[in-house]
Amino acid sequence: MRRLALVTFMLVAGVGQTWAACRRLDLDARRPQTLSGMLTFKVFPGAPEFRDVRSGDQPEPSYILVLDDAVCATGGDLGRDVSDPTTSVHLLPLYDGDPARVGDALRADKGRHVTVTTGSIDLSTTGHHHAPLIADVTAVELDGEGMPGMEQPGTTTVRGFYTALSAGDGAEAARFVLPDLRVRGPLSAAAMSVYYSALVKPLSLRDVRPLTADTFEATYGFTSRSGACDGRSVVTTVRRGDLILISRIRSLSGC
Repeated sequence: MRRLALVTFMLVAGVGQTWAACRRLDLDARRPQTLSGMLTFKVFPGAPEFRDVRSGDQPEPSYILVLDDAVCATGGDLGRDVSDPTTSVHLLPLYDGDPARVGDALRADKGRHVTVTTGSIDLSTTGHHHAPLIADVTAVELDGEGMPGMEQPGTTTVRGFYTALSAGDGAEAARFVLPDLRVRGPLSAAAMSVYYSALVKPLSLRDVRPLTADTFEATYGFTSRSGACDGRSVVTTVRRGDLILISRIRSLSGC
C-alpha cells in the first residue's frame, strides 16, 4: 500500500514538474491565443517518402515559430493528459478571413521576432505537420525593434556595419568584416572612409532581412556626387569564434 502511494505521488509530482516547466495551452479553447517567438522558414520533404526533396519528395514550405518559452498542451485528443513541453509550432495561414494576407505577413517577417494570434491549436497528426503543435494563424505582428537577443544571429552584425557607414566611419565598419578583408580592397577601413564620408547625403539603412542562416538582404539609400542610390545588397556572414563577421557583400543594385 505504501509502495502504491509512493508511485502515485511520483506520478503526480512528475506532472507538476512538467506543468512548472511550460506554459499551458488549452486545445479546447474557443478564444484566440497568442504565441511569441522567432519566425523561421524551412522546406520539408513531403510525399511520397517524406525523406528528401532532392530524391523526389514533394517540397513542403513551412513556417515554424520557435517559442520564447516552452508550452504544454492539454484538452482535445489529450483529454486531461499533458503533452511533453515543446518550443516549436507549425503555423498555417488558414482561417475564415484572408489567408493570403496572413501568408504575406509570414513571408515578410520570417527571421524576425513576432507575436501571432491563433484561431485553433492542435497536435500534429500527419507527416505534413512539421512540429509537435500546429496552429491556424489569424494575425502576425512584428515585435518592436531594439529587443535585445530577438533578432536572428548575424542581423546585428549587418546592422552595425551599415550604421557605421552611415556615419562615414570606415574604421568602425571594418570591425564587422573578416580581418583579411580589412587591409585592402573595397571593404578596407581606408576605402570605406574615403567613399562614405564624402557622400552628399549620408547612407540611410532601411532594412535588414534574413535570407538564410548566414545571408541577409540589406536595403539602403544614399546620394553621392554621381547621383542617388536606391541600394540593395546580399551580405554573407561567417562565424569566427564568438563573433559573426561579414565575408562577402554582393550588390544587387550596382551601388
